[in-house]
Amino acid sequence: MKNLFIKFFLMFCGLTVGNQVFAESGIGLNVGTGLPYVGQVGANYVASDKLSFYAEYNILDLDVDSASVSLTMPELGVLYHPFAKAFFIGVGFGQQSLEVTATDDFTNQEVRADVDSTNAIAKVGWMGGKNNGGFWFGVDFA
Repeated sequence: MKNLFIKFFLMFCGLTVGNQVFAESGIGLNVGTGLPYVGQVGANYVASDKLSFYAEYNILDLDVDSASVSLTMPELGVLYHPFAKAFFIGVGFGQQSLEVTATDDFTNQEVRADVDSTNAIAKVGWMGGKNNGGFWFGVDFA
């Protein structure tokens, strides 16, 4: 039951860790994990105590025997902190690319599918940590 809860939580939430915010410039870097993207890396720019911008690159890359799935999405967005605190809501957009390939072991024929789409993104979440250039931790639902 515990593993099911963890999988469910990660499926709907992105976990961002290692968000380094540089106090002088308002720029931060982040890495994270979530579903469907197990790898996330990005940058944040804090414009004020209520407004910030982000750019992220998300990736899922799986290989099982003769099948593979690659899902990527660069995204850009804006976050609004209505209480000038850790809670935020945000909007953005991304260009998602899916590539699926499989090879039949008997005939050695390959089947491939490529799908590209532009996505609108809505986010709500929480981010908190040590001020003045410290380590931050956040969770968002997007």
